Amino acid sequence: MKDENKMPDLEPEIFPDRRIKISFENLGNLHSFKVQPWLLYVILLVIVIGIIFLFVASFRGPDKENLNKIHRLETENQYLQSELEKFNVQLDSINALLDSLRVKSAHKKINYPSYSNNLQPINKLLVHPALDSKLSAIEIKLEVIKNRLTYLDSNGVSSKGDELSSDALKNIPSILPTFGEISSYWGLRNHPILGGEIWHQGIDIANRTGTPVYATAEGIVSRVESDDGWGNVITIDHKGGYRTLYGHLYRSKVHLGDIVRKGQIIGLMGSTGMSTGSHLHYGVYLNGAPINPSYYLNRQDLSYYNMVRK
Repeated sequence: MKDENKMPDLEPEIFPDRRIKISFENLGNLHSFKVQPWLLYVILLVIVIGIIFLFVASFRGPDKENLNKIHRLETENQYLQSELEKFNVQLDSINALLDSLRVKSAHKKINYPSYSNNLQPINKLLVHPALDSKLSAIEIKLEVIKNRLTYLDSNGVSSKGDELSSDALKNIPSILPTFGEISSYWGLRNHPILGGEIWHQGIDIANRTGTPVYATAEGIVSRVESDDGWGNVITIDHKGGYRTLYGHLYRSKVHLGDIVRKGQIIGLMGSTGMSTGSHLHYGVYLNGAPINPSYYLNRQDLSYYNMVRK
């Protein structure tokens, strides 16, 4: 009777067992145990965090390696661009000297090929974009030089010919002073800085800063200085009453009194003085009077020079 009056155990109903029972069999024996749900959540969270950590770690190594490789390639790229620039300057010098041979060919009435900025590269090289344009320019210049040398060889034209070595040809400013686009011609124009119409006593050839500038004839450097107008300026006196002027230079590579050869690099293009951008102002003077330099840019007929002298 006492057992019948005993109060039932209500604890399991009030506080139900929420533990998760895990059972497994080992060697025919059944084993089981219970764990709290929160413990499973902790274990699951640790597993997830571990997976994320391994995933991130697997990418950090290659990323660092790639960054080092990119840095190395950028350094090599800068070096190659510097070397290509030096090579480009040398090719420009060769083309300038070949322009001297063109004067001789013109005197012999030979239609000699000249340098042109309109040429296109034969093969487009698949290289880094930063190097592509420079490689294409070098390819063009090499093709021009190849064609010119082939032509000279086939026509028996030699740089040691009597006419080319004569004073008349060496001292005529007959080659381009630099390469680029003529941005302003000889004649009346609106001054880009002062405003108003003014006579432009020369031509402007635009290109990037540092583009080589060449002596257009043999002569003696009579002026190397800087002023407010021309900026860094060089003048060269030539035989026969000629004088050439090279203005707005970034840097001069000759000194007062230097004897320069036709086609020699005398400076680098810049934007000094009264200038709105990188360019060369090129002027030609005959017996002190300014004349149109266009008469002296790779002309094929020496009668142009005779016409100017009259």
